[in-house]
Amino acid sequence: MSQPHPLSEINEGSDFLLEIFQGVDRAIGEILSQVSEETYVVIFSAHGMSSNFLDVPSMFFLAEFMYRWTFPGQTALVAGKQNTTPPLPKFNYFYPNWDWDYWQQEIWSQRTSGIELESPRQQQEAGEPMCWQPANWYKPIWHKMKAFALPSFSDGYIRINLKGREALGQVQPSDYDQVCNDICEHLSRLTDGRTGKPMVKQVIRTRQDPTTENLKNCPADLIVKWQEDHPTDVVDSPDFGRIGPVPYLRSGSHNSQGFVMIKGPQMEAGKSLPIGKAPDLPATILNLMGIPIPDYFDGQSLINIEDF
Repeated sequence: MSQPHPLSEINEGSDFLLEIFQGVDRAIGEILSQVSEETYVVIFSAHGMSSNFLDVPSMFFLAEFMYRWTFPGQTALVAGKQNTTPPLPKFNYFYPNWDWDYWQQEIWSQRTSGIELESPRQQQEAGEPMCWQPANWYKPIWHKMKAFALPSFSDGYIRINLKGREALGQVQPSDYDQVCNDICEHLSRLTDGRTGKPMVKQVIRTRQDPTTENLKNCPADLIVKWQEDHPTDVVDSPDFGRIGPVPYLRSGSHNSQGFVMIKGPQMEAGKSLPIGKAPDLPATILNLMGIPIPDYFDGQSLINIEDF
């Protein structure tokens, strides 16, 4: 029996994820049984796994939201009926990838409507490496938009189409702050079409001076942090209407909550390490090996080996 979809309330059959975890635990136990007690063993994951809260909002919702924000009263894809109960989530699709299935079955007829999007097939045939990203289907009209969503499958990324920075910029630098504030205000009113709960947890401004651009800058001017309470396939905006429902096939995804476990000489069982960041992992491993941590490292060791 297949694993229940995260949008479904049905929970039947075996817990496959639990069985995988149990198998991994057994394998680790077998490895540890053959390792000397004087050996440090470090097990870590830079990311965690959870239900897929981020793919659909960042890959699809945000791109359509930015289209509607730039062109009020217009929709490019999936103009759902607001103030109605969304249909039940759809779990079975003809094509193996949700993006292809979605384009083929739901918007292929819109190719004659004057909307200048590119289908994933068109982009694939043109050698576009990001053809599988719905946000990338809007690429032909980015130059006409005041701001647009960059392809992403984690947080949402918004790029302001700034004059003097972009080849065909639309926004004057003097209007940059106002544009950013307006986008943030509209995003704050975006809600889950199934629960009514806010979709956006936080919007981060990455730069104060938009005219300063170099390779170290984040390509996005705004980073959208989505809610992580429950996945959804449809969102509502009081300003721009309903987006969705859209196909939602990939039930699991990475999140930012990783872990690290350390076993070795004088390491107290059950003791908690301080909360750290991914750059702290290599610093911690070097420390355990007795190797000095280079000054250019951003991370710090999570333990002080001299205390043992």
